[in-house]
Amino acid sequence: MRPLVPLFLFGGFIMSSTVFSQAPPANDVNLGLRVSPDTLNDSTSISWWGSLENAYFIQVTPDLTADWHYIEEIYSGRHEEISHGFSSNAPALFFRVVYTPYSGFNAEYEDFDGDGVSNLDEIALGTNPFLNIDSDGDGMPDDWEIFYGLDPSDPSDAHEDPDGDRLNEYSGVFVKTEPIRAQRQPCYSTFGP
Repeated sequence: MRPLVPLFLFGGFIMSSTVFSQAPPANDVNLGLRVSPDTLNDSTSISWWGSLENAYFIQVTPDLTADWHYIEEIYSGRHEEISHGFSSNAPALFFRVVYTPYSGFNAEYEDFDGDGVSNLDEIALGTNPFLNIDSDGDGMPDDWEIFYGLDPSDPSDAHEDPDGDRLNEYSGVFVKTEPIRAQRQPCYSTFGP
């Protein structure tokens, strides 16, 4: 499992006008994280310094007693300032930046939890890109089941074969086929003269 480091900053409550043209000082544990409200346009933006070795995810919640949800944007660090704008008519909006070690350039297309669903697709599905959970115990991760229209609370769907490729859903997870499209082709090998 990838290590996650949250940077907590509660939207609208901290204001700063500091602009970084270079990396923040080494003693800045929040990587220069700041909030800039725009009262004219009813929006707020957050900014932080993006390190080359990290991928950044933003989580939001309208209430600190509610669940945190990822927004559908993932940032790869480029050794420059990263900024994201929010517009909401909620009475309050809390957000936090979570980052994990990553040295590539397309974190949204990676699969950090190894379940066959990209980070961005998991966020769109409302699942966690860092956790590979199987609620019904059928051997198929919840986010994989949701992505392909299966029921993550029904263990019997692991034995179905709706695409007729003679691979049940459970097998499709491991050979990386799509359960909605027949993909299995027989493989013939000839040995000898």
